[in-house]
Amino acid sequence: MLRRIVSVLIPVAFGIIIIVIGCVNVSQVKNFPEVNAVVTKIDIDYSTDADGDTTEDETVFVEYTVDDKTYNEELNYAPSGLEEKQKITVRYNPEKPEYVSGATKKSGIIKIVIGAAIILISLIAKLLGILRGR
Repeated sequence: MLRRIVSVLIPVAFGIIIIVIGCVNVSQVKNFPEVNAVVTKIDIDYSTDADGDTTEDETVFVEYTVDDKTYNEELNYAPSGLEEKQKITVRYNPEKPEYVSGATKKSGIIKIVIGAAIILISLIAKLLGILRGR
């Protein structure tokens, strides 16, 4: 019984987390002012899992100016494909200008849809399993 509950709760919780991240992205687009920035540095960390598969994790830093103060900060929700010295538009938190985000409304909506799809598919799969007596 516990196994059945967990098999539904894990994907539902994962879907909810993705939806929350999407909502945060949309909120940032709505509430954070835009500013021009330049990509100053891209750090790439490689890690290998037990199967020998290598993953790449990028950390992007951007320089931007708010109220005559220049910041060089890590870009949260950085889009892929950025290059050093590239000029981009980002959004910053007006209450904490050192927090800068590359989130877009489109990326937020995509995350919300993906999260909802994960939840819906897991619930439908569980319902079909119950109807089939599993």
